[in-house]
Amino acid sequence: DLPCVDNDTLRRGVPCTHVVYGEGVAVMIGNVLNLLAFAELSRVSLPDPWAQKLVRAFAQAGSWIQAGQIDDIQ
Repeated sequence: DLPCVDNDTLRRGVPCTHVVYGEGVAVMIGNVLNLLAFAELSRVSLPDPWAQKLVRAFAQAGSWIQAGQIDDIQ
């Protein structure tokens, strides 16, 4: 629902995230949701233990980056 996509202001009758918090924060929230998927993946048992550690490290590093970006926006 971002302005650059379809610019809806409501989703299921509720104001969209970019309307309430701004476009930058809405983009960051989308990024964080993707990182949460990687964090969940790191909790399951992967065949290669190094792959599991890599996925976990990616999710953690990405989370710090997004937190910094949100601080910059605010």
